[in-house]
Amino acid sequence: MTGRGKALGSFRFAWATLALVARAGVAESQQANPPDGVAVGEFWFRPRLEVRLRGEYFHHPVSTSGDVPILGTQLDLPFDVKHQWVVHERTRLGLGVERGPLGAAIVVQDARVAGAPSPVGAATDLGAATTSFHVAYIEAHTADLHPSLGRVGRQEIAWGEGRLLGTSDWLLSPRSLDAVRGRWVVRQFDFEALAALLAAPGFLPPEQSSQGSLPSGVDSATGAQLYGLDATFHADPLLHAELIALGRVVRSPHPPALTPSNIAVIDGRLFGDRAGLRYAAEFAYELGRWAVIGRTREVRAWAATAHVDWQSGWLMHPRFSVSGSYATGDDGHPPGAAHRFDPILPDARSGLGQMGLYAWSNMMDAAVSATLTPLEDLTLALGYRYVRLADSRGAWFAASLLPVGQNTSNDAAFLGQEIDAMASYTPFDALTLSAGYGAFVTGDGARAILSGRPNGGPSLLSAAFVQANLAAP
Repeated sequence: MTGRGKALGSFRFAWATLALVARAGVAESQQANPPDGVAVGEFWFRPRLEVRLRGEYFHHPVSTSGDVPILGTQLDLPFDVKHQWVVHERTRLGLGVERGPLGAAIVVQDARVAGAPSPVGAATDLGAATTSFHVAYIEAHTADLHPSLGRVGRQEIAWGEGRLLGTSDWLLSPRSLDAVRGRWVVRQFDFEALAALLAAPGFLPPEQSSQGSLPSGVDSATGAQLYGLDATFHADPLLHAELIALGRVVRSPHPPALTPSNIAVIDGRLFGDRAGLRYAAEFAYELGRWAVIGRTREVRAWAATAHVDWQSGWLMHPRFSVSGSYATGDDGHPPGAAHRFDPILPDARSGLGQMGLYAWSNMMDAAVSATLTPLEDLTLALGYRYVRLADSRGAWFAASLLPVGQNTSNDAAFLGQEIDAMASYTPFDALTLSAGYGAFVTGDGARAILSGRPNGGPSLLSAAFVQANLAAP
């Protein structure tokens, strides 16, 4: 352990020196005396550097047909790609500062991607290379370990397990929102509210003025916003209850991945963690309306998920997990209400498998997994998933909510079976090395969508990755 201590000490000394020069730091959690910063007078500075490199290989990747909204209509047949190589690079440099109840943070992120065929458009909507402010906010907070706070600016926000609102850190450019956010902690209750700007108001371009139809009496240039309320009750380590309400209002101008609409989701979750047992059960109901050409269509959809994890004290500390999910689907044909569940802004990997092949929309799955820790710094994981479409004639969406495809003549709901394997090694606290492989044996439903004809398409989809992540402090 001596080498690890020297390496960690070197990183801490470097970032303390940087903080004295730059006078700022990254604020990831608010505490009375943050342990990973340096004090200068009445100020507490917290610097941070993160560099992540990842290489990926895909055999028969599920190609997408563009930024088609999850509430959109039928999709064209996907283009088949047999082999794809992708290289990701992401660097973050962050500086933040706290003085008493006030704080601020800024994180500059440089993200780049290259590959053959080009992954641009599927991996990120920002292009092959981008440098941006990933975080930039100011806040006021209490001095508690779990503080009440008010925050304004660009920030990462994740509620619950990220099924409806998550950061998607796996992606090249994770999600951060321009938002006003408040949290109030009182006894056993946490209350949180947010208002986020998804697309700024502006003038509707003339070429778009005749496209689609918005709900009557609504200004078509107000952009898109997300509003949310979250209340959590902590009764016992084994019993917590959370209620989430999200509302999304989309008007032109809007991102290409969103449809003009009013969507509301009410989500309830029970969860707990004690003595090696961890569980969660969640149910969400969605309603609203979205615009199609010449009319609006009502939305009525729901989704549910649950998992149970058990951490044993046996040799190599195995952890076992069982989970299942369901989300309603729709073939996209009027009349009547649309029933395809829209997961709003989900984490791209939360409970959805290592390969990211499907979303919490028009799907049902069952999964088991096991994790071993043969060494203190080494973790091995193996998982299996069985996946079906809720509506066989509806669209299949990847975890990023980009469409894989749709076959309205498909009667086979079975998408396939996924096997995931991953290893993670942490030689010292600042560095994590990981690698993984996933194989998806396609069912009749997946082959019908990928090929456009029954019983066709590839019989096996596979993906592999290697990654190095360096973070300090």
